[in-house]
Amino acid sequence: AYPEWIKVGMAVDSNDRLNGYQTSSPFRDFKIVANWTREDRRASEIAAHQVLEKYFERRGEWFKCEAWEAQEYLEELFNEES
Repeated sequence: AYPEWIKVGMAVDSNDRLNGYQTSSPFRDFKIVANWTREDRRASEIAAHQVLEKYFERRGEWFKCEAWEAQEYLEELFNEES
């Protein structure tokens, strides 16, 4: 929805969280690009943010990058943890 920016965060239910964002957008243009089920959501979110902020500009849970770039770094992170 925001060119060049993606949100990386945690949710109990990703689809429910997405629906909440859609109500804030007149275009209903948010979408889930990837998600992972993790035992400790909070620790995983912190780790994801720490990895991404090494490479991309950060504003809260938003990162200035393409979704595929973030996904590559996060797949590497979460595959190491498994």
